[in-house]
Amino acid sequence: MPENTLFESLPATDRTVLMKGAIFKVARTNSYLFREGDKVDSVYLILEGSIKLTRYDSMGHERIVGIFSDNEFLWESMLLDNSTFPYNGVCQTKVRYYQIMREDFERALKKKDIAKGIIMLLSRKLRDANARNMYLAAEDPLSRIAGFLLYSEERRTGDCLELKLDDIAASVNLRSETVSRKLKEMENDGIIERVGKGKLAVLDYKRLRSLYGV
Repeated sequence: MPENTLFESLPATDRTVLMKGAIFKVARTNSYLFREGDKVDSVYLILEGSIKLTRYDSMGHERIVGIFSDNEFLWESMLLDNSTFPYNGVCQTKVRYYQIMREDFERALKKKDIAKGIIMLLSRKLRDANARNMYLAAEDPLSRIAGFLLYSEERRTGDCLELKLDDIAASVNLRSETVSRKLKEMENDGIIERVGKGKLAVLDYKRLRSLYGV
């Protein structure tokens, strides 16, 4: 069983109860875990890999709601009756995950320790949502991108940030050309370094924070 914020405080017996009916699955890159409008009937625990939550605006442009990776949960609106996913869950990489059915999840919530873990997880999600709203509110493109990179850096699980140009653009609601130009400025100033296709390393965290205004 992987370490994660929901299970870390649970006794081994409670973890076993929750995971007894869980289904282990593997999804390929660019496949959909779920689509916008699908009924929410299970919880997804990511063991390894990266999933982006996306939706499309009225102009057909992709907007990224969030990116989730190792040891994180996807269970939006699980506690609401007849709920559906408000976005698509797209695998950015090969993803290994557990699918926990709604009935098993609701049964587990009756246990005090698991319910406490859910409250903690909700608090973290609210904090993440506030962080996203803050960088999206920045009017200056450079500041907005800096805020997004800081947000992504805090959630990084690998040696560097794995972010495609189009994904960054969709996450900050800017044109890809604008994002490319601003990233180049940061690279020339020694704040970041491109270490491979779709990969970035933050070299000067203090100056990145300064660009964001924090």
